[in-house]
Amino acid sequence: MNIDMTKGKAVNTLIVFSMPLVLSNLIQQSYNVVDSIIVAKLLGINAFAAVGATGGFVFMFIGFAIGITSGFGVIIASEFGAKNHKKLRQSICMSFILAIGIIVPLTILALLVYNPILVWMQTPAEIFEMALEYITIIFAGMIFTVLFNLFACISRAVGDSTTPLIFMVGSSIANIILNFIFIGGLHLGVGGAAYATVFSQGIAGLICGAYLMKKFPFLMPSKEEWKIDIEICKRLLKMGVPIGFQQSITAIGVMALQGAINGLGTLYIVAYTCGSRIIMLFAQISNALGTGISIYTAQNLGAKKGFRIKEGVKSAFFITLSYSVIVFGLLLIFGKYMVVWFIEDTQTQVIGIALYYLRWLGATFWCMAILSIFRGALSGIGNGWIPMLSGAIELVARVLAALIFVKIMGFTGIIISEPIAWVFANILMMIYWKKECTKLERIMS
Repeated sequence: MNIDMTKGKAVNTLIVFSMPLVLSNLIQQSYNVVDSIIVAKLLGINAFAAVGATGGFVFMFIGFAIGITSGFGVIIASEFGAKNHKKLRQSICMSFILAIGIIVPLTILALLVYNPILVWMQTPAEIFEMALEYITIIFAGMIFTVLFNLFACISRAVGDSTTPLIFMVGSSIANIILNFIFIGGLHLGVGGAAYATVFSQGIAGLICGAYLMKKFPFLMPSKEEWKIDIEICKRLLKMGVPIGFQQSITAIGVMALQGAINGLGTLYIVAYTCGSRIIMLFAQISNALGTGISIYTAQNLGAKKGFRIKEGVKSAFFITLSYSVIVFGLLLIFGKYMVVWFIEDTQTQVIGIALYYLRWLGATFWCMAILSIFRGALSGIGNGWIPMLSGAIELVARVLAALIFVKIMGFTGIIISEPIAWVFANILMMIYWKKECTKLERIMS
């Protein structure tokens, strides 16, 4: 279904467009959870810890590349909203050229620095080699992950959030099957989990791209439209680079936090990995709303409908707050049952640590959730630098809080550093959103 987000009631349009995004994000996160469960059950707690210990570092690189392509999607959505199909196709062509030009050197850099970074993060000796094996394969296949995301961004930019969902379902099913083949059948260890992720996303990306061009013939570029256009490239990079850096800056904070957790030992790594996987599962709904509001604002900016932008952001804000209350309740009631997805119920110490983490993060979940809304809204109206700056503030606040409180409070210090970072980032975002609202009044129609 192709949705023109410049028409209809804002809240209804957002919900209809965002539901496939929610399902797509939940499916993607669910197969990450399933990955973790398969690794934990088939390979043991150390292998599970090895995969978990690499999360922040992997996200620093892949998040940067995906953030850039998400920024490209905002520009494409703006051209779609303005009904400028020629500029739309040129923007798509330049997006692919820039994406390839960024991914190749980024992959080489990641493969050069991952060993010393894992050492810096105090990765325990008993899981170090497994972490190296996993991260090498993931980085080598980064191009497939990013290209799949770029096709998904193009689809969403033209109002189709269903197609990425369909291919995400296919990718998830393929990933689970390949996990059992590579880990259970071929005994490839944690490397098998990495191969399954890379292969499933690569296949899904190629098929998704071909299907997208067939479904929307107006997206098919001519030979002339592949000619390098410097102005379009500048516009794409102006939007994409700040979002990419914002993702990487956030990841650096996660890495610093992961380093502190690694210093506490394998039990805490396992507990934190369990808890963070569960929190990220719930975060996919607020993340989807953030993505939805960025496309919504971009399309309406292109159509010069400022009043709809403000109305949509307000609706997304209150939906997110209501959802945060539900998340807190679910974590209080069902948190223990979720933790034992990953580990045996006999691991009482790990379960206790993970539940402690979930209760803290559940109570402060709203801080993270509304951050997604404001970042999406500001990115959608072309202000990519403020979300990046908020990421920098989040990084500094998280690292300082962790350094100060970990020495005093141990694992509790690590936990409270997360909401502290979100609060400081939100303050900046709200201030700038209020300023942008004043500007939007000039383009009301």
